[in-house]
Amino acid sequence: MKRLVSLMLMLTMAFSLCSFAQAEEEPVELRWLLYTVDYAPKDLDMVAEKLNEMSAQDIGITVDFDYVTNDQISLIITSGEAFDLCYTSSTFNDFPTNSADGIFYDITDKVRTLTPTLFESIPEMLWDATAYRGRNYAVPILKDYAVEVFWRFDPAVFVDELGMEIPETMTFEDIEPYLAAYKAAYPDSYPMWVKANGAESNENQVNWIVKDIMLCTKFVDESDPEAYEIKLGLEMDEITDRYRLMHKWYQLGYINPDAATLPSVPNTQYSPVRSGQGWFGAESIWEGQVGHGQVISRYVGPYLTTTSVQGALTAISAASEHVDEALKFIEYCNTNVPYRTMLRYGLEGVHYNYNEDGTVTRTEQGAQNYNPLAYSQASYAVGPAEGEGSDNEMWQKVFASYEDAQVSNTIGFNFDDENVEMEVAACKAVWSNYNSELRTGTSDPDVVLPQLIAELEAAGIREVIAEAQAQLDAWVAENK
Repeated sequence: MKRLVSLMLMLTMAFSLCSFAQAEEEPVELRWLLYTVDYAPKDLDMVAEKLNEMSAQDIGITVDFDYVTNDQISLIITSGEAFDLCYTSSTFNDFPTNSADGIFYDITDKVRTLTPTLFESIPEMLWDATAYRGRNYAVPILKDYAVEVFWRFDPAVFVDELGMEIPETMTFEDIEPYLAAYKAAYPDSYPMWVKANGAESNENQVNWIVKDIMLCTKFVDESDPEAYEIKLGLEMDEITDRYRLMHKWYQLGYINPDAATLPSVPNTQYSPVRSGQGWFGAESIWEGQVGHGQVISRYVGPYLTTTSVQGALTAISAASEHVDEALKFIEYCNTNVPYRTMLRYGLEGVHYNYNEDGTVTRTEQGAQNYNPLAYSQASYAVGPAEGEGSDNEMWQKVFASYEDAQVSNTIGFNFDDENVEMEVAACKAVWSNYNSELRTGTSDPDVVLPQLIAELEAAGIREVIAEAQAQLDAWVAENK
């Protein structure tokens, strides 16, 4: 009887220990705010289930993948809603402002000691360039972190049909003969469909300090007297000459008439000419998006700027209860090939298939139902390239090519608008009333610009420029 009681006690203790161990092994769940223009991928739930099975087993972490728009993440941040990780950049979920406001956790020390593999996988220059006041508040995402902007052509029209050659590089204005040739061949069509922001990424020929109110510096040698001079882009030929060209093209019927009110140009809208920021090798991705051939010609860059290197980062909430786990998860995303591949492309056989050369091609279901913005997730260099015939070593070559990029004199400088916050807000409101009509060519810049600049001056733009100049002068004195 005693032996039976002892056995029962042992079994009870064993079950108790087993239950305790299972409780201890429950994975930590993190909430990750990711970027979307409109809505989450339709097949997110089925992909997330498999992703969480993998990460729970490998590192004891699962994730609530929450795809949010710019407006939604602004509300989350201002309301103090809980999250663990988020996508941030110079243009989405304002990285410098949120770093200054204490929204993001200072990972400077932890990323070097807790996740050395992650730290060493990212060039030191990126850690330095994305630092805010000398501290790291986010992990840079390895993507096209230098600015290169391309004209994108449908070769079936321009090469095969019209017999035109497309050079590897060209200028912004060099596109005009191609637009004219297409319009002559197809008078009832528009050769270049444009959304309210204008030709994609076409204002990156200057170094932006505060893009929302058009403050910038020139890309010139640091010995040039203008190298560290803050300018209003609306007073620079580099910007305004392109507005004049866009207006000319709009009047000639090269641009869709509803451009100024069009929030986006869907990939399903045929446009024989498009503009886009990318890299040599991005053609295969663009082909998969638009469903026809793409030949590209670079007309801007490559430039390395504060804005470009802050183009994609992953930050951890300063209020997170799982900072260490969040940092380990970021390392996992950026170093684990199977996980990163599923995160980007979805489920093999459902959303994508492998090609014989080791690249992948999305299925129709993948293109429609699981095609998230990969640059908001993790490194492009981890996992297979998209498009049969693409180079799986492409990203290593792209990053190597950036060694020859022109580096902005002000890389690492971040403007703090605390002293002119009201003026900045007022100037943003003024610029928002005009930017679409200028960028799309809808209005004549020679008529609009004087009125716009006068309104900006009334809103305090000169005071903002003076404050930005004072901060830049102090930064140069300390860093140069």
